[in-house]
Amino acid sequence: MKRQKGFSLLGILLAIAIVILLYYAAMKVYFRGPVVDKKTQQSLAEQGIDTTNYKKMIDTTKNKLGEIEKKMKKQVKQLRKTE
Repeated sequence: MKRQKGFSLLGILLAIAIVILLYYAAMKVYFRGPVVDKKTQQSLAEQGIDTTNYKKMIDTTKNKLGEIEKKMKKQVKQLRKTE
């Protein structure tokens, strides 16, 4: 009896199906948005951070940190002037 070399079509289709299912599951989790409990979400909203999706959350956090940095620099300048 002669042995076949290589992969069978069924094996390749099965592997592709598994990869597609894993990709679907990963994208579903990624696009769902950040999972934050109510207390954390309320705290972030008080700080002005948008938690509707990851990109907005990161962008508003960067903006907020930029504002804080500007305030700190302004306070340092004022302290140096008074010394």
